[in-house]
Amino acid sequence: MNIDKIVLKHNKLLIKIKNFLEKENFRNEFSSGLIQPRFNYTYSPSAAHHIIDDIIVFKKESHLPIDNFYILPDRSIRVNDAKNVGISSRHLSFFELLVFGSVGAAENLSKEKSVELLCNLMFNVLGLDKNKILVTILHSCEAEGIKLTEEEDEIFYNTYINHLGKDRIFRTIGQRNLFYSRIIDNPGSTGCEIYYKIGNKYIEIGSHVNYKFKFTGQLKRTRNQAVLEGFGFERLLMALENKDNIYDISLIFPLKKILLDYFKSINDNSINLFEENLNIIIDHIRTISFIIFDGQELDNSSRGRILKRFIKNLHGQFVYLGVNKKDEFKIINKLINVLIKLFSERYNGFSSNKNNIINFIKRIIK
Repeated sequence: MNIDKIVLKHNKLLIKIKNFLEKENFRNEFSSGLIQPRFNYTYSPSAAHHIIDDIIVFKKESHLPIDNFYILPDRSIRVNDAKNVGISSRHLSFFELLVFGSVGAAENLSKEKSVELLCNLMFNVLGLDKNKILVTILHSCEAEGIKLTEEEDEIFYNTYINHLGKDRIFRTIGQRNLFYSRIIDNPGSTGCEIYYKIGNKYIEIGSHVNYKFKFTGQLKRTRNQAVLEGFGFERLLMALENKDNIYDISLIFPLKKILLDYFKSINDNSINLFEENLNIIIDHIRTISFIIFDGQELDNSSRGRILKRFIKNLHGQFVYLGVNKKDEFKIINKLINVLIKLFSERYNGFSSNKNNIINFIKRIIK
């Protein structure tokens, strides 16, 4: 397996998106990483929170000029998704996001233009098949002292219909397309979720959200807003590579091959029955590596405890599969070497993090 070719393909894809956005006057913004002290989340759960937070929560002026930005890629961990890892063919604990958007005064933001931009990117730049796209948009719901009806996102609805037709847009009732956290001063939004048909399943590959609330004990409308669009990089690769299992995409399969090759070398032909355990190992080594890369220590903080839990669960999968500790560390070493090849060009300093990752794991797996 030629990992250099895989990396080159990923870089070309990111450059293609970057060039498109820069032609549309979007500027480059850097990720704030997984550990954001401002938020009461364990790890950063989604993209560009530091930018959204700054304009919606802290800036009080109205009539702010529009600022267009992109982050390619941003990093995210959703700890709650870890319970689905292995069981689900699409969930990961750690994933990358390709996010772009516009922030400014509400009256200056063009919702129609954001839909036009996203559709242009999906169909003309990335070559996704519009006949395989479905979009969900909020119809109505009541939450936290505010009632929302279909007029709230009518501009999104009508503009998507122009591109996809009415039969590909679905209205949702309830809070499915309302996104907020019950943490004081955190921003909230309504949004569209974008699904793509792969095989016989529709997989969510991206979203398109309008941040226009902050939580003050209830949802309160803000004078400054943000319209954000983006894709999960791994989910986008599922669509582009026509893979209905996220562990088979080019960004992840090289890790899976290391495990399959090991069990083949010891003539364990039953390993295909334990795909869930292999997927957990793959997911957790990625997650552990990036948590440590972003500076987390093995301390007694909530983040430190979660890191320890990921490491213990990683080790537990090897034990369950009958891998002795000596071979376990040989495999972990190979997995980290592949991760370094896959990610070093995108993340400066990632390659020098190898010994740190291994030492952290050894401290827990004694």
